Amino acid sequence: MKKILVSSALSALLVLPAAALQVYENDGTSLDVYGSIRGYVGMGENAGYTDNRGNFLFGVQGNSHIGFNVSADKFKAKVEFGANEPDASVPTLTPLRFFWGSYNTGLGTILVGKANTPTTDIFSTGVLNTDTALNGFGGLGTSTRRLQLQYNIAGLSLALISDYLGESIGLKNGQDNGTGANTTMPRIALSYTLYGDGGSPLFQVAGTYKRFNSGAATSYNDNGTVTKLPIGKDAWHISVGTKPTFGNNFVSLFAHYGKNQHFYGETNTFFNGGNFGHSAMSVQLNKNEDVKRSGVKAELGIGLSKDATFTLGAGYQQTFGDIQGYYNSIGVFAQVPYKVSANFVLTPVVGWFQTAGKDGAKVASDIDKVTSAVGAVRVMWNF
Repeated sequence: MKKILVSSALSALLVLPAAALQVYENDGTSLDVYGSIRGYVGMGENAGYTDNRGNFLFGVQGNSHIGFNVSADKFKAKVEFGANEPDASVPTLTPLRFFWGSYNTGLGTILVGKANTPTTDIFSTGVLNTDTALNGFGGLGTSTRRLQLQYNIAGLSLALISDYLGESIGLKNGQDNGTGANTTMPRIALSYTLYGDGGSPLFQVAGTYKRFNSGAATSYNDNGTVTKLPIGKDAWHISVGTKPTFGNNFVSLFAHYGKNQHFYGETNTFFNGGNFGHSAMSVQLNKNEDVKRSGVKAELGIGLSKDATFTLGAGYQQTFGDIQGYYNSIGVFAQVPYKVSANFVLTPVVGWFQTAGKDGAKVASDIDKVTSAVGAVRVMWNF
């Protein structure tokens, strides 16, 4: 029998919950159905920012989802729908989180479609802010799903990425998208990941680069409108992280540095207004030039039992560059995920966040600093 080798990076994309349902299996061809419903209830408060909100928190996470995995010999595919999928360029298609197919050539695996990019933060465990608690507070986003062509072999991932779905499939959504995808330089992403004995990531170094070439320099805000970027502007970041385990315990360390990362959405400058999720800021530029960000974070996990782990995380990000002043963002969280059953996890969590503008930088309107505290219980049911 011929042995088929699947890259570690692609294996990570195919991870299923333990309770996934196998709908069909015959002679090496299978169809699995899986899903996750995630919600939260709690309280939150802030100092320095008034938005007429109450302090009670209750809701369903946007990354609740249902999906399907197909496997047939060397071919694999995934389709997944979510409660909400942020892609400002095509808001009408937001439920579609994943749709990709891959083929193992024997000399690596080629993937085409909408999948996670290779340069996100794969070491975070914080459940706040839709399972990315320290994004903008030392870390990056934990899942950035984009249309791409990806090649994986032996822990190495190389991808050509389109960051706006509307441009990639020729939709304009009532807006002017420049000259379209045919002249837009794809974002280039490269990562190398080492995996531990249990299949969890142990070490990763990654980098990504995007240059906005002539006639195609566009960026989208949250309501889908287009901002034309100066010709020749570029955006990039590099990151390195590790997460060694010691029995039921772990230590996670992560650092990143880059420029204009908000253009492709893998991080931004955020503040927390006492909500379960963070809010992105509009950083004031000098003549629409460049924003730089650097961040570090650490997490410590202590296994209390086979079903519960106490986790403490902390991070710091500075936003600086061609802007008015600079920003310091600090975040801390503590949580105890408790596995009630194979399908059901309860996670009590508390978090403290502060974003402060320095030397004239404003967090919002005339506000220099926003500090918040959040306490909640996250409920997750997988099938």
